[in-house]
Amino acid sequence: MSTKIEQLKERWNATRRLEELPPWVFEDVGWLLEQAEKYDREKTKSNEIEWQITENVIDIMDDEIEYKLAHLIINDVIFCNNGWWWTERNEPWRKDYITHHVNCNDVFAWACADSEDVTYSEIHDVYAMWRKDPVWGPAIWCIRKRKMKPQGPVEKAIRDKGIWNLDEIYAELGL
Repeated sequence: MSTKIEQLKERWNATRRLEELPPWVFEDVGWLLEQAEKYDREKTKSNEIEWQITENVIDIMDDEIEYKLAHLIINDVIFCNNGWWWTERNEPWRKDYITHHVNCNDVFAWACADSEDVTYSEIHDVYAMWRKDPVWGPAIWCIRKRKMKPQGPVEKAIRDKGIWNLDEIYAELGL
């Protein structure tokens, strides 16, 4: 805990003079850091319990695609939208139409809001990849669907995690 406070003091000193701050500031910061760490521990435990319960329900309903879709939506892997951009493709826009997308922001380019359309029949694959790797599984699904390599830093992060063999995936896709 004191290490974090020391780091905050160093950062403050780099831009301002520490003497300008009243002493109670660092006492409050210490208390806030303790509360944040306590919250993180409780949230992690809560997430683990929720994950176990959800895993059990999903395993029971393994063939029920609706449960998989709900699980992906709840965990921000898939989001819903409508086809407003279809007018840019000279396709009709239907206000009542719901589309589902896998988020791939910053996977292929920095500062780029991006997603890949997912069809009903593809939900099983997205779900399996996400279950295998909640961090990079959805990105791997997008890489496969687009047949496109991610940008360098993303590729490095995926390789560093060691779950996916990108060389095999690239060879399979002809990249």
